[in-house]
Amino acid sequence: PSLAVALSSLQDDMEPFDNDVAKEIILAELLLREANGKDPISSKVGTSSAMLKDVEALVSTITDTPVAAASIGQVYKAHIPGKGDVAVKVQRPGVRMLVERDSE
Repeated sequence: PSLAVALSSLQDDMEPFDNDVAKEIILAELLLREANGKDPISSKVGTSSAMLKDVEALVSTITDTPVAAASIGQVYKAHIPGKGDVAVKVQRPGVRMLVERDSE
C-alpha cells in the first residue's frame, strides 16, 4: 500500500505500550547521542559528565504513564533541572521498520 494509505489507518487514541520499554528506548536514544559527543539535552557538541547527569536527571523525572498515546508513539512529561518542564516523545518499538516497509 502507499504511504498515504498506511498513514490513514493511524489512530490518535491507542493503548500505550509498556512504560518500562518506553523509558529504556528514551534512555538508549539519549545515551547514544551523548556517546556521539552531542549533548542530548541542549544539542551542543562536546563530551562531559555534565551531559550524562542531564540525561540521568531527565530520565529520572519522566512520568510513570504517558500523557498521550497514538499509533506511532507516545508522549511523557519530564523535567530538566535548571531548564524546566519538557515533553518527551518516544516511538513505538518497530514502528520505523513498519513505515519504511510500507512505503516501499
